[in-house]
Amino acid sequence: MARFPRDGNQIAYETFSPHDLKLKEIAMKHLGSAVVLTVGLLAFGATTASAAVVCNGEGDCWRTKERYTYPPDAGVRVYSDDWKWGPDDKYRWREHEGRGYWGPKGAWIEF
Repeated sequence: MARFPRDGNQIAYETFSPHDLKLKEIAMKHLGSAVVLTVGLLAFGATTASAAVVCNGEGDCWRTKERYTYPPDAGVRVYSDDWKWGPDDKYRWREHEGRGYWGPKGAWIEF
């Protein structure tokens, strides 16, 4: 039941039974849990879904900020962002800004 003050303000003073208060408390706990879970999932998805490590057949590897679909003739392999080569593998890091890949003879090819 809502009561309004006599001074004309439209702020309602509500009275709740103990049962109503318990229901509101439970609802707020569930809402808080849902918000925390949603924020966590969004943060996890934003940080893990886009980045990648890409390597070509000549051993050049680079990091991308987004996962691109490379042309079939690019001859690259796309790995997850946490991928690491082994101690006997023959790779090297190369970096470049923009969308592209390291092609034959070390040329950066944009697409």
